[in-house]
Amino acid sequence: MKRFWRFIHITGSNYQSAQEITTTFLERSKPLHVTFHHETNRLPSSALTRLLDGVYQTLVENRERIAKFFLSRLFHRTAWMLLAFPLNIVEIGLYTNGPTQLYGNSLPYQNAVRNRVEGPSLNVKKLSLLDSICESKSYPNITHLSL
Repeated sequence: MKRFWRFIHITGSNYQSAQEITTTFLERSKPLHVTFHHETNRLPSSALTRLLDGVYQTLVENRERIAKFFLSRLFHRTAWMLLAFPLNIVEIGLYTNGPTQLYGNSLPYQNAVRNRVEGPSLNVKKLSLLDSICESKSYPNITHLSL
């Protein structure tokens, strides 16, 4: 039942197996689109950051399959890189309680954090923001906006 493997949820409690979880869910749900949710409440150690680098590299390699993308609290740099690629994402949720903090080094990082949400993801229909991360991007297909 491929559809039962479409929701990848990574939190501090499963970082040690995050790469295995991501790979397994992507394999078992193939070719369906997936939802990815990553919640980080505190900066992970350098060892855990390396594990998450692998998770995000796997997502980059499978970016055409990501339909919904949710980040909570602190954001891995590769997450911003993902949003700069042409994607099939129809729903994005970015939630933070203050200034955006980034960590991780798996892909080159550009300083313009706000531009990550303003990339070519024009398929976005639902956008939820808890912070003013996105300033002026126009999404022609948007039907739901939560601020």
